[in-house]
Amino acid sequence: MEECRKLYRRQPGEVKRWINYLDKHWGKIQCTDYERDKLIYGSDIIEPGIGRIINFRFKNASTFWKEEIVENLYFLRATLLAKRWDLLINNLVKQT
Repeated sequence: MEECRKLYRRQPGEVKRWINYLDKHWGKIQCTDYERDKLIYGSDIIEPGIGRIINFRFKNASTFWKEEIVENLYFLRATLLAKRWDLLINNLVKQT
């Protein structure tokens, strides 16, 4: 982070936004740990994993789904996993 600040003494808006983002999330970034331990990380491993989970959950043998129902289930499952269920419910209550 210090390197970025030195490189961009006068930070344009976009650069400042990204530096602030990295500052805020620095404790969550573990790329160097993964590289050191020779582990795979990033979207190359995450996206196929999500695909497998979805296939296991929704594409079981002898299971039939309508496309619009499955899309809604994907959304609900993603909302739950993102820990945004309460936000979804609150928004639904406000709409009614």
